[in-house]
Amino acid sequence: MTPIQHAAAIGQILDALGIPWVLGGSMASSIVGEPRSTMDIDVAIQVGVGRVPDLVAEVASDYYVSEAMALDAVERHSSFNLIHFNTGMKIDLFPLSDDLLDVRQLHRRERFEVAPGIKLWVGAADDQVFRKLRWYRMGDPVSDRQWRDVLAILKVQGQRIDRQQLLADARTLGLHDLVERALGEDATAPAPGSDAEDG
Repeated sequence: MTPIQHAAAIGQILDALGIPWVLGGSMASSIVGEPRSTMDIDVAIQVGVGRVPDLVAEVASDYYVSEAMALDAVERHSSFNLIHFNTGMKIDLFPLSDDLLDVRQLHRRERFEVAPGIKLWVGAADDQVFRKLRWYRMGDPVSDRQWRDVLAILKVQGQRIDRQQLLADARTLGLHDLVERALGEDATAPAPGSDAEDG
């Protein structure tokens, strides 16, 4: 199984359980930005502690998972992982909180056909920009890669991302300075006050 197939398999399980989810991380940014090989599978989920036993029971035949770690992750809004018995593939699950960016990420997700017959819920391109900038600000160990991903998303999406709305939303999220910097480095961004920017 490829990483995409693993992501789709987990997505089908989550859909069957009625647990909302959205693909994030490097795989998601490769879909809306510049494609690159990645083995990382990051899936954000909206789940309460009461549903954790159902999720664990559903995946237990194919994946190693610690129910205690899953419960702790849900309570602390951190992460836990599933490890596929046959392949060793690891899937990181991130229980979402009521944080504004978490709410946006799930509410504004988009369905992409990433391979013939395989559709995944993927974070909207602008929300992926915000998520990566937040990781960057927090000093993520691979922050340089996060920054490159942001620039790649802006470049590939072009004017499909409304720059003025991006800046407005960034103020609400406390990321305005980083968005301004990214737009300044993005060669596809129109100059302030240009006709292209005004629509």
